[in-house]
Amino acid sequence: MTSFDGNERPDVVTIRRLAAALGLSPENIRALERRGRFPAGCEPALDPISGTRYWTPSQVEQLRKWNDERPHRAENVEALNRDEGLNRTEDQ
Repeated sequence: MTSFDGNERPDVVTIRRLAAALGLSPENIRALERRGRFPAGCEPALDPISGTRYWTPSQVEQLRKWNDERPHRAENVEALNRDEGLNRTEDQ
């Protein structure tokens, strides 16, 4: 992660706003980052004092595209289950 000067700036996105944009929880965002799952160039800047993560709007757009294409997104899992003859709602 790169360092960040910590000043309030409108051109950065906090983890809460990123999570909302991706339809994930902040905890999921932290876990994905910790596991190195984000695409290259989408690592957040880190405030050296507070530890707050910040992303740029262009990183958020990259992450939106990446997130929409992930195979384990709910709609993709449903499609895979249909293709394999599995239907979780019917199985439960």
